Formats: sequence, structure tokens, C-alpha cells
Amino acid sequence: MKEKLALVVHRYGLEINGGAEYHCRVIAEHMLGRYCVDVLTSKSKGIKPWDNGYNKDRETIEGIEVLRFAVEDASDFPTDSIERIGPYCPELIAYLKEHYKEYKAIIFFTLHYYTTCVGLRLNLNNAIILPTAHDDHGIWTERYRDIFSYARGILYNTLEEKQLIESIFKTSQIPSRINCFGIDTDTYKKIEDKSLENSQYILYAGRVSNSKNFKELNKYFIEYKEHHPSDLKLVVIGKVDNGMEMIEHKDILLKGFVSDKEKNQYIKNALITVLPSRYESLSIIVLESLICGVPVLVNGWCAVLKGQCIRSNAGLYYTNYREFEKELTLLLENNALRKAMGECGRKFVQSIYSWENIIQIIESLINEVSGNRVVMDNQ
Repeated sequence: MKEKLALVVHRYGLEINGGAEYHCRVIAEHMLGRYCVDVLTSKSKGIKPWDNGYNKDRETIEGIEVLRFAVEDASDFPTDSIERIGPYCPELIAYLKEHYKEYKAIIFFTLHYYTTCVGLRLNLNNAIILPTAHDDHGIWTERYRDIFSYARGILYNTLEEKQLIESIFKTSQIPSRINCFGIDTDTYKKIEDKSLENSQYILYAGRVSNSKNFKELNKYFIEYKEHHPSDLKLVVIGKVDNGMEMIEHKDILLKGFVSDKEKNQYIKNALITVLPSRYESLSIIVLESLICGVPVLVNGWCAVLKGQCIRSNAGLYYTNYREFEKELTLLLENNALRKAMGECGRKFVQSIYSWENIIQIIESLINEVSGNRVVMDNQ
């Protein structure tokens, strides 16, 4: 009989496409061959505000048992408390307390929410955190000061994330692994739609929000077109946040939320993928672009994205408009350079981010934590 593995995340569902939520889902699906996988999550579909958009307490999604717990009112707690950040699900915490011994390991996804912070503070001897942390203001707040001391293992997305966490929280003695997200390379080999093949566009994919620094890209692209008139378009795929202020332009094409198939077609036929975000622990869209042979242009103030460009030799980075203009022009005007960088990117992802490699990495940490647990229980 297979051993059991639990993944704890704030939201979960096929229609939820947040970074950490998607990350949790694809790990759950790829670990299913080795474990009976339970996902413990809230009943919420939204974040601002949290809701109880899912009715069922339990359902099976793609072979994974999903246990959902109600989001309760947290208005009596202080404004800056983790309960108010939410989703406040005390029944999920009670379930963990009672059932944690049933699981070989429990992986908590993303540092910032109640489900992880309070779940880790139960001090479970099989708890692993996948923090998805980046160097923004929130990580320095008091609410996270001791959180890593309760983890028995850490799964980092990148070397830069590991260095950040170790510098702040002194976690070097905790068992850890780097790289815990995989790419299904065969999926991208099957993209055959060439309807966009001759279109001249650069691509932005993701949430269209201030938190992703889209406003800067919006401004930079318009300024670039003023200095370099051409047919070049900026294609934008992803949901626009409520209240997001944008400058409209005839060459900025907002496509909204699209299917995975459409997204992959937009990536495959783009000249370049641009990511202006300053805060990332990993960018899935960068990896998807590289496996498609599409070079990237990223914000150099983000250590993670800059590091990915340097290691892959498949991207450039900028820290101001002049650098953005210079590097975008270089990539657009040099087909041979784009092709060479694209090939480097494809090889980089294939060698590091295949799911076969990633599963081995995750399972090796699970086994180490489990072995340490047995030793401690016998002492």
C-alpha cells in the first residue's frame, strides 16, 4: 500500500491559477504515482476577500483527495495578525493536529498565509515548507520571525531564494533541496498552431497588477514605440487586477485570461517574453518561454530572475528604461542571437527542470526528513 503525503495550501482547484496554488497542484499530480496524495486547503476561491466559494468538504480532483475547510470570520483579531491575513481555517489546523502521523510528510506551500504559519507552529515532526519567498517588505515582519524553526525540511525554488532565506532566518542547518518545479517538456513539443508565427510581438503573461510591476512595462513599451516606430506589439495575457490603472495604446493588446493551449501558442510564437516583476521566487512563465526556445527580458532588480538569465544564457535583464531600450533593440534586431539564446534556454530547462529530476529531488528530502523523524522517535 502506498504511503500518504499531504500538501497544505491556501486555495486549490483546476480553475485557480495563482503561482503557489498551481505549483501545489502540479506537484500533487506528479507525486501521485508514488504516494496517496491529500491536499488540505480552504473552501475559498478568492483572496481579497476570502470566501467559501467551494461547497464540498471533500472531493477527488485528478485522483487527488482534496479536503476543504471553511474560512471563518477573523475580524476579532488584530489587523496585522496572520488570522486576518487568512484564510482563517481553524478546522484545518485541528485536522493536522489529529491526523499528521498518517502522513510520511506534510508540505506547506508559501510562507505568507495562515495555513502555513499556524500549521508549521504545530511543530510537527514531518513538516516541510516550500516558502516561495522573495525580498519584499512582508518577509521582514515579526509574524514570520520564528516560522522556519518549526520546519524539518525546506524546498527552495532557486539558489537565490535559498540565499535570501538563510541570510534572514539562519536556516542553513535545516535539510533542504533546490529546484522543486518541473516542466512537462513534451507538452511544448506538441504545439503546432502557426497562426501567430509571422506576428511581431513581445509577450507578457501573468497577473496584470502593480505587484507584478506591470505599470512600469506599460510605460516603458509606450516610450520604446515613440523612439522606435514599428509594427511591434505587446501582447498581454492574464487577468487585470481590479483598480489597475493602465495607459492604453493601440499596440498593447490585452487578451485577458486564456486557456493553457492558447497561452502556449502565444509563448511559442513570441519574439521575446518580458517579465518586469521585482519580486519572484521562481517564474513559471520564464521556464515555459525557455523550453519553447523564446529568450526572456527581465527586471534585473529581481535576483531570482537575473540568476535564471545568467545560468541559462537565455535572457537579458534591465534596471532602468535605457537598459530596457538597449537590450530589447538588441534582441529584436538580431535573429541569430535570439535563436542561439532560445536553444540555450531549451537545453537549460531540459537538463534541470524535467519532472523526473524534480520528483527525485522532492522525494530525497521527504526520505531524509522521514529518516530523521524515525531516529528522533527512537531516541
